[in-house]
Amino acid sequence: GDLFQVSMGAPSFKNVEIGFLADGEMTDYLLKVNGSEVEVNGVSIGNPHCVIFTDSLNEELVKKLGPIIENHNLFKNKINVEWAQIESKQKVNVAVWERGAGYTLACGTGACAVFAVARKKGLVENRAIISLPGGDLEVEFHGESLFLKGEARKIFEGKINI
Repeated sequence: GDLFQVSMGAPSFKNVEIGFLADGEMTDYLLKVNGSEVEVNGVSIGNPHCVIFTDSLNEELVKKLGPIIENHNLFKNKINVEWAQIESKQKVNVAVWERGAGYTLACGTGACAVFAVARKKGLVENRAIISLPGGDLEVEFHGESLFLKGEARKIFEGKINI
């Protein structure tokens, strides 16, 4: 049907792959942002991600803090930022600030990043639904690799004359 699954490879929690320039691991790291501290977790899914767990999602806060965290001087190549609200061991609600793009409705690597960090912390089972404003994605581990499953829809068609 319209469901597709893709192997996203193994996540990495290594600072060098995340581009995190501080000492120590980027797990529950207290990042100074706008005069306060935000607890962040880092992972690379081939691109760098900063996951923030929260009790509730706030689009206004994502749009306010997203660009500040994306461009923080502790991130060598900027960073994607995801806010994650754990609904259950099988479902996580997520809002995304994508580096270079801003607030986005969905992000496959972002969904995988949230799942990888949540799984590492024991917050979700080996398979979970990551619910984004643009739709739900299913993420699970097979061995050390993450697999992402979701719906694919044609949303645009065009022609370019050269």
